[in-house]
Amino acid sequence: MIEQMLPDIPRLYTALAEWIACVIYILPLKKKVNTKGLIWRLALMLVLQCGVQLIAGSLDVVFWVPGMLVAVLVMYGCIYICCDISKADVGYCCARAFITAEFAASLGWQLYCLPIVQNASDTKWVAYVVGAGTYIVVFGGVFFLERRRLSTTTKLNVNIKELVSAGLIAIAVFAISNVSFVVNTGDFREPLAALFFIRTVVDFSGLTMLYSQLEQRNEMRLRREIEALDNVLHRQYENYRQSKENNELLE
Repeated sequence: MIEQMLPDIPRLYTALAEWIACVIYILPLKKKVNTKGLIWRLALMLVLQCGVQLIAGSLDVVFWVPGMLVAVLVMYGCIYICCDISKADVGYCCARAFITAEFAASLGWQLYCLPIVQNASDTKWVAYVVGAGTYIVVFGGVFFLERRRLSTTTKLNVNIKELVSAGLIAIAVFAISNVSFVVNTGDFREPLAALFFIRTVVDFSGLTMLYSQLEQRNEMRLRREIEALDNVLHRQYENYRQSKENNELLE
């Protein structure tokens, strides 16, 4: 059976990825509380994130989508109670954090499943070693990239259009990469066994799309700033020329 060959990602595995993804977006941004308060809030949200995933995992598959929605809301709440940014900015960071978590968890579990498929090994500690290594590489790389764009003085100023666009990308990527959970019939799952492996590619593609959107947004903002500066310089030049003409008339 496909479920025996390719076990589903453990809930705690996913919860930890979601929490770390939130942390790497929280750290560079302006905080609402001091360091001690931040630690307490992050610890509380870690417990809550794990609790939500464990409860969702114990429910029937029909509650899988609602369970994931609650997990996303917890991610949103985690960023909201820690960072002093607008609600739209929180939603934008949450969408990016969610897809980052999905990619990290999917990649780590896929790497762990490779020896299971090939060698029928079920050593549990291997999952933690592979997962830890994957999380360090993925989240470390994302944190390095985001730290260059975000700071305690940064205001994303995300508008509704940008927020909706990021949200739709996240929803589409999640739906496509997890279609085998939505359609849970044996006739459909069996020929799509390889979907478990390509879900990592789908998540990575979604992450790339979100970064491309961010780069385009930054380029547009930079273009607007250059245009505004050019307008200021042009007005200053016009004022200077007018002042010079006036002085010449007085002479």
